[in-house]
Amino acid sequence: MTEVHLSLKNVLSAFRVQPRDYQKECIGQIVSALVANDVALQLPTGTGKSYVYLPLAIAAASSECRVCILCPTNLIITQVKDKYLPDFKAKTQLIEVKGIEHYDCPLSGKKADYITCSREQRKACNADGMECNVLKYRKIFEEHSFIITNFHKFLSTPIENKFDLVIIDDSHGFENVIDNKFQTAITYFRVEDVYRRHENRKDRVADLTGSFLDLMDEIVGAMPPNQLKRRVADDDVKRIGEIEQPDALENEMKSLDPVEMGICYELRYFVECCKDPTLNRFYVQKDYYHRDDFREAVLTARKSDVYIQNVIRSIFAESRVMFTSAFLGNITKHAHYCTRREYDGNKVVLVPNEKLEIIKKWFDTLYIYDVQDLTANEGDPFDEGIELISEMLHKCHTKSLLLFKNYRNQRRAQNILEREIKRSRVKYKNDCECKKRRGSFRGNFRIYR
Repeated sequence: MTEVHLSLKNVLSAFRVQPRDYQKECIGQIVSALVANDVALQLPTGTGKSYVYLPLAIAAASSECRVCILCPTNLIITQVKDKYLPDFKAKTQLIEVKGIEHYDCPLSGKKADYITCSREQRKACNADGMECNVLKYRKIFEEHSFIITNFHKFLSTPIENKFDLVIIDDSHGFENVIDNKFQTAITYFRVEDVYRRHENRKDRVADLTGSFLDLMDEIVGAMPPNQLKRRVADDDVKRIGEIEQPDALENEMKSLDPVEMGICYELRYFVECCKDPTLNRFYVQKDYYHRDDFREAVLTARKSDVYIQNVIRSIFAESRVMFTSAFLGNITKHAHYCTRREYDGNKVVLVPNEKLEIIKKWFDTLYIYDVQDLTANEGDPFDEGIELISEMLHKCHTKSLLLFKNYRNQRRAQNILEREIKRSRVKYKNDCECKKRRGSFRGNFRIYR
């Protein structure tokens, strides 16, 4: 693996502000460890992990290392560049690289996207003397030495000029993105909604979605009532792969609204996966809370473990990797899952190596409530949990944070809480408005105080 040699003095000289003592202590430990080890930085939320890894990244880029900072979302990229980076002196410019849909297409005059921005269209741009912005930023990814990008873009880009140092911000979320990147999931109700809109038109979109729903009805209907997940039979996979998709559907999809277009694109990709089942494993899963509702069922095509391992190892190559998170769990398992490296002989160095005083006091005034076993009654366990939370909030007036598995669950909870609690007391943070914070919510209900 690449050895990253840094001077502690040079790293600390990048600060325009005064770092905290524990931040300097962590930086010193990381400088020593990066020479021969991957590193895991574990500090609670709000203690300034960005002010530990940013000066390290700046110093590494200044010493002719190729450095890539990975962030969960484009919003975090903007936060790092606009809010945190000005507090440091960087000799090498930090360049952001995002996905296709964030660049303008000079040929169409519109935003590029994964449907219309085909390889042929990019060639046409260059043939007409226009510089395709997608290819332009792909070139920057290869040639620039200091990059910041999001998880999905990093996993989607076949990089030839590998990085010397990769820093994964909020690396616990990187595991989830790996799962999402190497699988495609189709929810019944999303496909059905498109079918209902096109059913009377009897067009190719109706044919595609209708054929898929017929097969999904059979697959879900064959599951025992109490079973939540099972492998899809090879014969059923083959039948999905045989769904006809005329070439003309490509042009028909371009006339759809963005939501319909996205669903049809996902569906077509899923059908393509079924045509080569050796690279994928196929599963059907019912919703935990609505296991009898076909509309909530999901079909998933997941790449084989060998395929995922080969791709991720190729992407990271010999890069030295730094993981940063508030809580990493089993450090070795986490690092292996993120990079697919075997750490039997090479350990991942945990920083700080001893729990700092500020960490010991971090949760002194924080109360965590975990409400479980809400399935005994006949009612919906989700609704029961939210009603219980509502009752707790009525009796306790301390500042509280509710974390949900996804936006859909948050909306369901919002409908109940708005009836029970005064609107002025509850703030709903929406990711689309750059405000929402999302956490883990898998069957349990948590209030963070």
